[in-house]
Amino acid sequence: MHSARINQIRATPDLSRLVSVSEDKTVRVWRMADLQLLRTIYVPSEPGEEGALRSLAITVDGREVLVGGWTGMAWSGKGQLYRFDLSTGRLVQTMRGLPSIVESLSISRDGRRLAVGLGGAAGLRILELPSGRELLADTEYGSRVSFTDFAPDGALATTASDGCVRLYDPQGRLVFRAEYPVRADTEGRACKGSELGGIRFSPDGTRLAFGLQDRAQMVVMNVANRQVRQVLNVDDPLQRSLCCLNWSVDGTRLIMNGKHDGGDATPLYEVDLSNGQTRRINIGRQRFTNILPLPDGSLVFSTSAPSLARIDANGRLLAEVLPPNGDFRFAWRQFDLSPDGSRVSLPMRADGSDVRTLDVKARVETAFRRAIPADLSQAHPPKRDGPLGIDGDLGEYGYKQTVRIGRHDIALKPFQSIRAWALAPRGTLAALGTQWSVMVIDDHGKAVWEHDLPAPAYQVNVSADGRWVVAAVGDGSIRWYTLREGRESLGAFLHNNGEDWLVWRPDGYYSSSPHGDEFFGWLTNLGDAASPRFVRAVQVERTMYRPDLVADALSVSASKAPSPAVLTARLNQLAPPQVTIESIKPGRAPGLLDIVFSAEGIGRPIRELGVYVDGIPALTSAERKVAPREGLSVTRAVTVRVGSEAAVVRVEAESENAIGLDESAPLIAPLLAQSRPGKLWIVAAGVSEFDSMACRDTKSCEVDLPSLPNTRNDVESLVAELVRQRGHAFSNISAVSLSSGGVAEATKKNIMDHLRALEQAQPEDTIIVFLASHGFSADGASEYFFAPKDATQRDLALVANPKAVVRLADGDTSSLISGSELASALRRVSGRRILLLDTCYSGDADRRGDSYAVSKRSAAAQIAVLSASRGDERSWEAFDADHGAFTYAILKALRGEGRSPGQTLTLLGLFEYAKPKVAENARRMSALSRAGNFPQTPTLVAPFALRAVVIAGHNENQGNQGFNLGKP
Repeated sequence: MHSARINQIRATPDLSRLVSVSEDKTVRVWRMADLQLLRTIYVPSEPGEEGALRSLAITVDGREVLVGGWTGMAWSGKGQLYRFDLSTGRLVQTMRGLPSIVESLSISRDGRRLAVGLGGAAGLRILELPSGRELLADTEYGSRVSFTDFAPDGALATTASDGCVRLYDPQGRLVFRAEYPVRADTEGRACKGSELGGIRFSPDGTRLAFGLQDRAQMVVMNVANRQVRQVLNVDDPLQRSLCCLNWSVDGTRLIMNGKHDGGDATPLYEVDLSNGQTRRINIGRQRFTNILPLPDGSLVFSTSAPSLARIDANGRLLAEVLPPNGDFRFAWRQFDLSPDGSRVSLPMRADGSDVRTLDVKARVETAFRRAIPADLSQAHPPKRDGPLGIDGDLGEYGYKQTVRIGRHDIALKPFQSIRAWALAPRGTLAALGTQWSVMVIDDHGKAVWEHDLPAPAYQVNVSADGRWVVAAVGDGSIRWYTLREGRESLGAFLHNNGEDWLVWRPDGYYSSSPHGDEFFGWLTNLGDAASPRFVRAVQVERTMYRPDLVADALSVSASKAPSPAVLTARLNQLAPPQVTIESIKPGRAPGLLDIVFSAEGIGRPIRELGVYVDGIPALTSAERKVAPREGLSVTRAVTVRVGSEAAVVRVEAESENAIGLDESAPLIAPLLAQSRPGKLWIVAAGVSEFDSMACRDTKSCEVDLPSLPNTRNDVESLVAELVRQRGHAFSNISAVSLSSGGVAEATKKNIMDHLRALEQAQPEDTIIVFLASHGFSADGASEYFFAPKDATQRDLALVANPKAVVRLADGDTSSLISGSELASALRRVSGRRILLLDTCYSGDADRRGDSYAVSKRSAAAQIAVLSASRGDERSWEAFDADHGAFTYAILKALRGEGRSPGQTLTLLGLFEYAKPKVAENARRMSALSRAGNFPQTPTLVAPFALRAVVIAGHNENQGNQGFNLGKP
């Protein structure tokens, strides 16, 4: 969803797609039937207002969209329009030289003329399509042109903020201009009236309706005699305006809305023009920005929230898309900050509920959590008591009056209003949040510094140590600035699902939840004649995912804070390939899609390709390969199988250091074929004894690894239980067991060879890789390491050594298996990939490593990771069960415990069964031990499609065998 107010929506002529534009500087294309996002299109933009979109028009063939707003002004002082291909998102034309910003657009029914309503008093331009040549200019406007609309015969109507309605004939001549409401005073120049709203011709072109911004009134005119036919009102004193409207498809009804001051639901009004009866539809508390009636009587509407929704003729919700971020419009006293600014606690909802804490110094597993009393007791709300204070209206229209600090007026820009403020401790400075910036002012009201923002700063606070200004912004971000210099040092995004989050530095290094980097990226302009390049964090996570650097960001002095220029150079160096999905069409049979895509290497050859449907790989290993001769430019046509009507297609192209990607969905929801079970591939490896432990005989061990006698039993029992699913959950099963004393040992070569053999799997197959041994999280290296049987003493010492970071970067751990190696091997495998890890994440490391490292990489490749414990916890054995506690819980779930006969077991169900069982084992073990607590918390990182994968369909419920205590 957009991250700022949606300004307009339009439908393609065939009503298959909906297009929206927003203050967030993007165009988004949606499938009309269910509001599935098809494509996000980025426009050239800069910090501040440049790139904010206010208007759009769709070409009559439905293939392209023209958009404008605050576009071009930052570069040339002139406005400009962008023309994009809706299917691919490519920028195909830039029209330059307009004298102001673009407020409104419309295309004539014959597709040959474009009406451009401009800001300020620049007036109206009519351009020829597709050339962009100016056909007509009317500069006799007193203020911005709010809305334009063409009639079926080519006539054009406009409304403007100067209060006049204007009508142009099909040849472009002004034939009518009148102010509304009509003034008794007829002297002086006309068009000094109140601001008008939208205007639209009826479907047959015989009537014209327009709204007003300052009163609850809608006017209907006869086009032929240009006389007012009806004035529509609503019986609600809280309705302040009826600015916005649209006609029903048959022209018998008007749907209208406007500003409403009530605290209850915001109404839409539907008026039957034949009898004047008005139906009120209460939708929700938001400001509507556009409404679009459809032939079946349903309505699609957009809001400033931002959100999109479709309701049927009875007002029942059919589809809705809401923003993923928190709503920070809560009471200011709830914005709590720790004394050093590193921990912020705040509600995720505007009503003050769902209070959460983000601690940028905490481990990634606990950085974003539900707030606890300790978080709030050690924090403070914005300081507003003291010798200074802000006096004035803090609201959307606060700019209409003077705002003061103490006895001095605050120097604000025209139309700039203050939304939040906080005083600095022991000083004469105040932090302000406005609708487009965050700033610090002195006690005379003068700006010390100001930073532009993409959305309003709804909350601000100043840390008690006087170092940081922290702002909570309407796009869901939180941003840290140095109080004195105004240097941006850190940013964060919090998802309202309570799980996903991301924290970034200005130089691009970031930390996140496993899927958090799907919601964040960087835009690089390539001039105003080319589509800008947008790189998601997930595309460069191998280089940029550095939680260790982010945790120290607020400890760095302002003079040493990282520069955004470093980020630009780094992104240019990484240069992810440019990927474009050219088309997605129904295949030759139900359940199939034909996809055409292209990929271009930006200075570096493409090594391999990937196509994913709902996160599941759809290409075989052979199909992924790219021949050297086509490494810089690849075009492919592939056929893939889909498993849901909401299928989303993702195409990736991988170069040496980065991944290029594009995502879309089919324009028509695919027909589904009857599902068929695929094959299960199992690679299970467990290590009991380690070759390097022969050093015990000479007492020369630098690292002593305890034996793990139960791992062979873990491997054999798990494989046996999964093999029982042949003919039930899976059509066939291929299993490999690697364990100490078994047929094949769990050496690194054996493990990696069998992982590479998984490349034979097909897209409909399921792959389970089970690893049981010692695990390590290397200090500062953002890397997880698995110890195979032949792990050397030198390499074990490296990952257990707190000073090993530099040496790790040199590749000195060749005998261990890193999380990157696991992810890289599984990335090339088709099907539903699941990695089960029964190891300690911390081991002998110094407990400052990042246990999400392997999960993070797996999330980027859409691999499910079910782990035995968190990164700061060990993995324990189940006492008297000859199994690891984690593996034992998995075995019991596979055998049917916790399920009714015939009930299938999904990956999510497996996790939900195992987690409390393992925790119970840890609690009972801690209760009987004098050595302290022994926590163990299994974790699951998996996209939605993989959480629903069926692991077991055959259930012979063997009853509860009890769950015994554990030992390390």
